[in-house]
Order: sequence, then C-alpha cells, then structure tokens
Amino acid sequence: MAIMYIGSIAESDYPALREICNKREFPRDFAVFRLRIESRKRAYRARGFIAREIIVDVAGFKRRRRPRTGATYRDLDRYAARLVYRKQKRG
Repeated sequence: MAIMYIGSIAESDYPALREICNKREFPRDFAVFRLRIESRKRAYRARGFIAREIIVDVAGFKRRRRPRTGATYRDLDRYAARLVYRKQKRG
C-alpha cells in the first residue's frame, strides 16, 4: 500500500503559513484548516492509501515555496514528503 504524506502546521505557525500561501485555498480559521486536513486523510484512506500527517516547519517551507504564487496544499504535501525521504535517506 502506498503512503501519502499530508503536510500540516502547528496552530501557532498557521498565521505565518497563510502569509505565504494561496489565500483562496487556505482558510483564515485554523479549525477549518484542521477539518480540511482530516478530510484529505479520509479521502486518501478511502482510495486505499496510507495517509500520514507530517507537521512541517514554516520557515523551512517558506524557503522552498514558489516565489510568485501562493503555495498550495500540494506544495505543502510535497515538502512534507521531501522531509520524510530526507530523514529516511540519512538513516
């Protein structure tokens, strides 16, 4: 079974995340953001994937984001997966 990594943020970091993300995609309210994360995990599981939530560091994500457009959930997920793979590679 394939693993899908879902990027997430601590509540205290959420305002900083919203500054660099697509405002239409990321809600103002952290509680709504959490509901979307849970919904995305359920959707992956329903399709037969293992869904793993990865809490990411906003500063690190900010360095990797697309320069002219707001970051998306897909960008956040890719960054989370990159962190996991990098950790596995080290060891």
